[in-house]
Amino acid sequence: MPMALPYKTGSPSSHSLHRVTSSAGYPVLFYSNPPITAANTVPDSPSSAAITVFLCRLFTAAAISILVCSLVALILFLILHPKLPTLRVDSAVLMESNSSPTQFSLTFLFVNPNTKVSVSYSVIDAFLRNSSDGDVAMTSLPPFSQSRREWTRVTAQFDLGQDGTFVINNNVSNNGSLEFGIKLITSVKFNYGVFRAGHRELKAACYPLKVVFGARNNNNNNNNGTGNVTAVMHDPSDWCSV
Repeated sequence: MPMALPYKTGSPSSHSLHRVTSSAGYPVLFYSNPPITAANTVPDSPSSAAITVFLCRLFTAAAISILVCSLVALILFLILHPKLPTLRVDSAVLMESNSSPTQFSLTFLFVNPNTKVSVSYSVIDAFLRNSSDGDVAMTSLPPFSQSRREWTRVTAQFDLGQDGTFVINNNVSNNGSLEFGIKLITSVKFNYGVFRAGHRELKAACYPLKVVFGARNNNNNNNNGTGNVTAVMHDPSDWCSV
């Protein structure tokens, strides 16, 4: 019985016909696929390939830059070990009159204790507090910076408005003094030359503080506290807790 000839499907243009002799002496015909060359492959679009390479390089460079900056900031923070600034209330003046809202003006002293790094403050939120009513007024201080070992005085103005008289008269002690407190919240950035050596949140509490009232000029001769009032803090406070 003659042996069947093995074959592969395909057109003569895409396959080559070969003839060999088997071990039994019968001729065997088979087709073989031509080798794959650049001539019969479809190349990628040059523009899409260039964009892909560019995006890969861009993302790689961005990741390396972020990693290097983070490592530099961490190393600087560990080496320099920057300290949070300290602050206190240097002065406080409260003014109340019949014709204008009650104003509470306080001057803060900020101190950068670091000898190698400067500091930058974001917007500072300041809260005026008393023992019975909690937060009674709020104001914001603009951002500012300090160089190494620098002292800076900043004034905050609290407008107590129509509630000022009520708050004051309900918290004045028998000896003519008003006890209050201040809370400050901000973010502090530490800078070493052009490098940023980290940042930290600063929460400072200044309590208890006290202003002492002078003589009241009550034009209405009543005791409802609507006359002119001036109260001052005679000595700077202790350093606020941070």
